[in-house]
Amino acid sequence: MAVDLLKTSARQLGELIRTRKASSIEIVEGFLERIEKLNPALNAFITITAEQARTRAHEIDREIRRGIHRGRLHGVPYALKDIIATRGIRTTNGSRVTSEWVPDFDSPITQRLDQAGAVLLGKLNLREFATGSGVLSGFGVVLNPWGAEYTAAGSSSGRPPPSPRAWCR
Repeated sequence: MAVDLLKTSARQLGELIRTRKASSIEIVEGFLERIEKLNPALNAFITITAEQARTRAHEIDREIRRGIHRGRLHGVPYALKDIIATRGIRTTNGSRVTSEWVPDFDSPITQRLDQAGAVLLGKLNLREFATGSGVLSGFGVVLNPWGAEYTAAGSSSGRPPPSPRAWCR
């Protein structure tokens, strides 16, 4: 695929899929490859839903071929902060306390993205229970993919990561 995923907006990806210049599965595979390559160092994803994303992308591509188009997000991949409930997918809230919780319901935003045909790639690491600011997650420090010298921190505030000594206090 000739598209640079890092420089392509969600709107542009949706248009590429709608016009069949790219398939949802091609785009999803591109993002999954990048996640596989960078997540060990960045720790951005707590849960990666690769097989579900692939299955969904194939379904979307079949819909597109049949002339079904749900809108701008149809076939476009996305990720959710891991505090947003997703039916059948672990939702940790960034905490070891709820690390095994698997909701039996979807949040309203998850429902709307699903209805729009968006493709979930996984659940993103965040500060425990999304409280306050800083870098504390039950799943470790999240480094910013645009500059690993920073963290994603509180709502992606970009603070420098703490020194190892800070974790021992």
